[in-house]
Amino acid sequence: MFRVRAALLAVIVATPLTGQGRNKRPKNQPPAVAPAAAVPAVGDSLNNIKFRNLGPSVGGGRVAAVVGVPGDRNVYYVGAAAGGVWKTMDGGDSWDAVFKDQPTASIGAIGLAPSNPNVVWVGTGEGNPRNDVVDGRGVFMSPDGGKTWQAMGLGDVGQISRIVIDPANPDIVFVAALGHVWAPNPGRWCRAIRACCLPACGSLCAVPGSSSRAEPRAGSTARRTAG
Repeated sequence: MFRVRAALLAVIVATPLTGQGRNKRPKNQPPAVAPAAAVPAVGDSLNNIKFRNLGPSVGGGRVAAVVGVPGDRNVYYVGAAAGGVWKTMDGGDSWDAVFKDQPTASIGAIGLAPSNPNVVWVGTGEGNPRNDVVDGRGVFMSPDGGKTWQAMGLGDVGQISRIVIDPANPDIVFVAALGHVWAPNPGRWCRAIRACCLPACGSLCAVPGSSSRAEPRAGSTARRTAG
């Protein structure tokens, strides 16, 4: 009888201790870790990304030349110092890169033929002397408003600051480049004005009533007759 009572007493005493032991965390056991949050889909993550312009460089943001078609306020060409030639046909609402397949994106001058605005001449190599100027690859001409281009020479002049086209003849072109003004003779370029002591020809204008003269304001000029 004594043994039965002793066994019952042992069970009664041990019962609350066992219940407390279930809720007690053993020593050195790390706390429970909350379940990881669901990873959003890749598409959802990209939708929250905010983009901003980082370049390509300081030179890419400079506008070096702007010309428009006389009598048409919707058509303009813009040349960037390191961003090629852009054209708008809706007054600037949209722009197309029309020079992107050419060997250089450095633009110094753009000229439209007064007698035919579809004839576009582009001088490559920014004409503003500074520490990050990119040399060009000469003069290019488009007979169809920028759809196709032809290399017209002067690939070694480096920088071109102005192009003037004869009002009556789109094949007579004056190019103000680093050190000289160039003008075309049939099939080649010749130095129309030598000005080696000046860094560049910053301004060039056609002489009214003359199809073979242009006057530089500073620097040098060249003349060419296409052919």
